Amino acid sequence: MGEITRLAANISDTRMQGNPQIAFDGQSTFLVVWQLGDNIASWEKGDIFATRMDTNGIILDANPIPVCTLSNSHQEQPVVVFNGTQFLVAWNDLRNGTDWDIYGCRVLADGTVRDASGFLIAGGAGSQIIPRVAVDTAGFLVAYQEKDSTEFFRIRLLHIDNSGTVT
Repeated sequence: MGEITRLAANISDTRMQGNPQIAFDGQSTFLVVWQLGDNIASWEKGDIFATRMDTNGIILDANPIPVCTLSNSHQEQPVVVFNGTQFLVAWNDLRNGTDWDIYGCRVLADGTVRDASGFLIAGGAGSQIIPRVAVDTAGFLVAYQEKDSTEFFRIRLLHIDNSGTVT
């Protein structure tokens, strides 16, 4: 067994690091995403961070990449996938202050964040939570749970094209 790699060794923030997810670009780069902050143990601001790692286990970023770090908001449970061109990171987001929505962000293999603070994937009345992402021929598919007016959760599915447009 190899050495343990510390993904966020240079982060001074003492909040919990949790809910890690990882995707591979099929060439040489992994993108590892995680949540910094814990909404379950206490009402603590949550942020989404990432770091890149090569196939030899070498961390490519001196500092974690801030994917979404809005002040006075909470983001949690990120997921990530690569579609041959870019990564899509999606997460639960409470920036509206009343119920959960799903936001996303595109990240290039070089670590460039294309959508600062993310873009709305699914929102509206009730909560939209627990995104799951997959690749399709023209972008990404996102499945998620939505709490409808009957107070039941329903499964929804939508498409995001490579430009970040929800279709």
